[in-house]
Amino acid sequence: MIPLKFAILINGNDTIDKSQLVNDFKGMLVERLTDSAGFEEIDDDPCPINTEDEVFRFKGVLDTLSYMLDKFARRAICQQPDSPMMKMIYQCLNDSTVFKKLYQEDEISLASYKLLCEFASFAPLKPVNGATFTAECAEMTKDILACLQKFYLDHNG
Repeated sequence: MIPLKFAILINGNDTIDKSQLVNDFKGMLVERLTDSAGFEEIDDDPCPINTEDEVFRFKGVLDTLSYMLDKFARRAICQQPDSPMMKMIYQCLNDSTVFKKLYQEDEISLASYKLLCEFASFAPLKPVNGATFTAECAEMTKDILACLQKFYLDHNG
């Protein structure tokens, strides 16, 4: 439901007041990221990854979010880098502290490292006016890069 709810928020119809929808989405997204981002080390309720039946499944909310951002937010025609919705997504990631918690781990699994790398490759990190990231994007990017740096020697994949 996350991509559908996000699509409703960015549909371009600014004639209606979406403030309650945005607040509800933010609360839901932070809660879901905190509980089931897809990192088995820090999730409250880790979801097993089923690779046996060859059916595609997202590996947690972070996997879903990376797909959604790649499709809905990478292109400037959909969302500008400093748009309120992009700032809100980055702030939700920061508020969930998922990357900070992952960084505090002594080691992470290969599946978690791959999920981190995949999110880093799909998240639209676009500077504003070609110069700087928004504060929300900069904090998220710093936390992701810190995790990548800490764990990159632990995995060959």
